[in-house]
Parts: sequence; C-alpha cells; structure tokens
Amino acid sequence: MPEILYYILWFSEEYFVSKRQVGTQGNLNTTIVGNTKIPLVPLSNQENLLNLINKLEKSISDSQESFNKSKELENSILNKVF
Repeated sequence: MPEILYYILWFSEEYFVSKRQVGTQGNLNTTIVGNTKIPLVPLSNQENLLNLINKLEKSISDSQESFNKSKELENSILNKVF
C-alpha cells in the first residue's frame, strides 16, 4: 500500500536528516535513499495501521472543527457584550 510508505517515510524524517550531506543546504542523494531499508509490513497490519491513523486524523480534524466553532461562539458573545 503506497499510503503506508508515506507514513514510514514521514516518521523516518529524523533518520534522513541525520544522513543528509551537510553544506549550505542539506541534501540526500540516490545512494543514501537507495540504501535505506524499509520494513516490509504484512498487508493486514498495514490495513489495521492505516485504519487507526485515519481514525486518529478524523478525531483531530473533528476536535479542531469543534475548537474553531467554540472560538467563533466566544467571539460572538464577546462582541455582543462589549
């Protein structure tokens, strides 16, 4: 699943930062990236992990939306009071 690769690479950012060539701008080359071992996760585990991540992202999104609505309500009330 390509989606799981995205998350593996995203969570590996610190590793890649430590492997980059130092200069005015840190760079990765094809040798560094090509020599990187990516774990082969069984498909059923990938699906379970992606389901969990999607639920978590949905929960975060819902919480953010609820927070934004609360802030709008707060601002509305404060505007009426003052």
